[in-house]
Amino acid sequence: GWEWPWLLAAQELEAYRRRSGVGLLAFVAMQWALPVLRMGVDFKAIRVAYRWHRWAGALSPVLFYAHASWLGVGYLAALASVYLAGVGVGVLDKTILPNLALRDRYVRPWMVVHVALACLMVGLTLFHVFVVFAYS
Repeated sequence: GWEWPWLLAAQELEAYRRRSGVGLLAFVAMQWALPVLRMGVDFKAIRVAYRWHRWAGALSPVLFYAHASWLGVGYLAALASVYLAGVGVGVLDKTILPNLALRDRYVRPWMVVHVALACLMVGLTLFHVFVVFAYS
């Protein structure tokens, strides 16, 4: 029930959908900078990227809402659900636990789930891009 008529009108336009989709795709691609940086040894860059990754991830539902204000049906509902689940899991990272010993046991299974959702989201996103261009 939370709708902005001007946004709904913009989302009806093909040009807006494509531009906001490219923006969202670029944002998702930038979120993958953290795992790429983690393969290196520049710990200062990793720390900066980690902070940016967390804040940007927490705010990413706003970008998703700007692109699509409803979850869709079929694979689009799956894509939206995986996207939002990945954000939800991301928010529940190790920093929510004050106990350092518990953090160590928590971080590995959490990371598996978070990365698995991110990879699934990338696959569904690429499928979505294919469908958009194949049927337009």
